[in-house]
Amino acid sequence: NTEASALLRRRRVSRACYACAQSAALNSVSIGYDIGVSAGVAPELQQDLALSNAQVELFVGALNFIACFGVFLSPLFSDRYGRRAAFAATAAFNIVGLAVAVTSHSFAMLMIGRIIVGAGVGLGLALDPLYIAEIAPADQRGMLVSYSEVGINVGITLGFVSDFAFSGLPPSASWRAMLGVGTLLPLVILGIAKWGIVESPRW
Repeated sequence: NTEASALLRRRRVSRACYACAQSAALNSVSIGYDIGVSAGVAPELQQDLALSNAQVELFVGALNFIACFGVFLSPLFSDRYGRRAAFAATAAFNIVGLAVAVTSHSFAMLMIGRIIVGAGVGLGLALDPLYIAEIAPADQRGMLVSYSEVGINVGITLGFVSDFAFSGLPPSASWRAMLGVGTLLPLVILGIAKWGIVESPRW
């Protein structure tokens, strides 16, 4: 009976770890989407706002450049406020940044939104594997941490799918729809951060 009870507890812990790891991986999917969707947004955006090639390059490249700084700030934020709060902050950055970008009619406002999204992407890139590693048992850690990498690739693919799905719309509507769909997952992640995952035991 004692052995059976111990096995049942391990199974329950394992299921909880899997659920939390998969929830954290949704954040990686959101990050991947922001990266992947840029391929279809760029030409539509250039046509709609009459941007130069240099401006388009700046729009696309700014995400990764700003994310570099977000990655370095991620441990400071998550150590001070906790992993769940950091997940909520990542989602909030994405929602606000995408909202600013989608409603913008100038290159300056577009870049402000892009910078905000880049900060959220950087925050999440460091946060997802960190959180999963801290909640996972040692014998499952390697597999569960890989969820974040899988999530990024799934998100990139979804970004391409979104590009294809909205490519038939007029340029002004298509790039806004492509970016706007990216707010859906962060909204889900906000709910998960509040009610769906446990705090990291290390924090």
